[in-house]
Amino acid sequence: MTPSARNQPDSAVDMVEAARRLVPLIIASRDEGEQIRRVPSRLAEALAEAGLLQMFLPRSMGGPELDPLTVFHAIEEISKADGSIGWATMIATDVSLALGWLPADIGCQLSGYRELAGFQTDPHVGLFHAPALVGSRPCSPSISCLG
Repeated sequence: MTPSARNQPDSAVDMVEAARRLVPLIIASRDEGEQIRRVPSRLAEALAEAGLLQMFLPRSMGGPELDPLTVFHAIEEISKADGSIGWATMIATDVSLALGWLPADIGCQLSGYRELAGFQTDPHVGLFHAPALVGSRPCSPSISCLG
């Protein structure tokens, strides 16, 4: 289990509170995000650590499998601080929904919540870091992310 999975809030109310706690960092990161034209790394890491990037990920894959209204409220809190960060968080969360449609071993591998074959993958699913990349990079020994 990754640090993100261990530190995820346990309830729907906690997830909305986790989003509220990140508001000062989101506001402080606005100028940097505008300059670099992507989500700043420290903010992407904080969102991942809080469990806000994979809110729909099924429990069977290590995620919280939150209901849509709770996810809406968490994203709403983030969007109040910065609409672009709210949008990016919504996209990442939607990716976690799609992972639930995959076979469990593949979804777990892509989500980064479980150790498979002796390695752990990136819990960001490449979303926040991909715009900064040129070409491709290995996300894990068996997955390549294009950026």
